[in-house]
Amino acid sequence: AQTKQVRVTIPEGLRSQEINQILTKSFANVEGSKFSSSEFSTLTKDLEGKLFPDTYDFELKATTSDVINKLTSQYQTVITNLKISKEKEKHVLIVASLLEREAANSKEMPQIAGVIEKRLANSWPLQIDATVQYALSSKICKKLDCEWWKPGLTLTDLGIDSPYNTYKNQGLPPAPISNPGKDAITAAANPVASSAWFYLHDPKGQIYFADSLQQHNQNVCLYLKKDCN
Repeated sequence: AQTKQVRVTIPEGLRSQEINQILTKSFANVEGSKFSSSEFSTLTKDLEGKLFPDTYDFELKATTSDVINKLTSQYQTVITNLKISKEKEKHVLIVASLLEREAANSKEMPQIAGVIEKRLANSWPLQIDATVQYALSSKICKKLDCEWWKPGLTLTDLGIDSPYNTYKNQGLPPAPISNPGKDAITAAANPVASSAWFYLHDPKGQIYFADSLQQHNQNVCLYLKKDCN
């Protein structure tokens, strides 16, 4: 017997195109499906960040709008429960979208949020690789099955002319770069201040914070085995 619902799990930190891909695959076997991947692209154009990652059960006859409404209303519920004000919502959401791509786990998120806020407050560029990956994929990817997050950025990549490039532009990117989960949103709303200005992850995903450029450069040499002088 055919199941009465389509169960879909959306992981944290994907961009809307990646979510579209998961949904398109999930509805592919539904006879007479009313979900359309091109319609999803059009309708979610301004919803990056608000497509909440979770496990959902959709009706077989769910339309594209039904699916989007379920994701965005789940997002609204989380924002309301965390008591995030309308004025702060955009800022918190953008920071959360960065945390989702930058942190190896939710434990690190509040302190990384602290570094981001500290840099913003002191007019330091954020220099977050994930924003450049987002800019690149927005430029290069026009299809759904393209590699969305380019590993190993080159100097040319870091020079990309895009409002999302936080190496070239001061402040936060103009909009979220991924769809964050509850832990990231919570951390973005409650950043933990520290003496750190920098952080990096070693190949095993262990994080190292640094209070000065000198200390950070030592960490780069020690843990990433590069730029040692």
